[in-house]
Amino acid sequence: MKKFYSLFMALCLSALMLNAKTVETTLWEGEYTNGVEINSATIATFKAGDILRVYVTVPENGANFKIVYKGAPDWSETTIPSINDQWPWVNGGETYKEFALTEEDLTAFAGKNIYVYKGEYSTISKVSLISEEKDMKETTLWEGESTGDIELNAATVATFKANDILRVYVAASAEGGNFKLVYKGEPDWKEKAIPSVNSSWPWINGGEDRFEVTFTAADIAALASMNIYLANGGRSIVKVSLLTEDQGGSTGIDNTSANFGGSQKILRDGQLYILYNGTKYNVHGQVIK
Repeated sequence: MKKFYSLFMALCLSALMLNAKTVETTLWEGEYTNGVEINSATIATFKAGDILRVYVTVPENGANFKIVYKGAPDWSETTIPSINDQWPWVNGGETYKEFALTEEDLTAFAGKNIYVYKGEYSTISKVSLISEEKDMKETTLWEGESTGDIELNAATVATFKANDILRVYVAASAEGGNFKLVYKGEPDWKEKAIPSVNSSWPWINGGEDRFEVTFTAADIAALASMNIYLANGGRSIVKVSLLTEDQGGSTGIDNTSANFGGSQKILRDGQLYILYNGTKYNVHGQVIK
């Protein structure tokens, strides 16, 4: 029995990663001039456990670079809690430095921007985010050519959940620009910025074709019974969609670990079962008749 439960827990832990993949998203890349800014709207999409990676060129004997966050009201440069150093060191031969973000970091970042600066003997070439991304299902909410406000009505917004992603596609352009993204409703119909975006006119850099909002619990609370409105600004909207976690729905055996120790992991209708010696168990170790 002890052997079974050890096996059972191993299967469950590996099953947690069935639909997960690690992706690297470029936040900035180019020729360094006067610092790199990661704005608050982008930072609002970060999750605890994500890894901020800074690509740095240093000489053979190593060098440091500067990383801080700052914002209203005083815009003072502040040390990121988990790093505890505004000038981290990069050894010679290393090409990047990584920082695993914590809940404390994310709380500190609220409404703030991150800034990365080269050192006297170093330069920055790229900043990216490494994150574990679950398989997502994309549902189109609107698509076409907009001449006025695009409305996502309250009934649609009521289906949104924390960690769902609102994705706004814009027409290709080498120039940066903004677009309107607000919510409003009873009683005053006053336009308000979505809390995690913290701007009614978010910016999209030139060359980028989309903007994403990962909804927080605070966003969902604010959006209750409200409509979302979008409109063109310097960038023209061509599509709006919602990304939600794919719950599976497929039936079959996970062949990556099938027959491990005489057991099989089975995904059926999005639920995980474990078959061991002819008996089916759920993830709590209970026998399924």
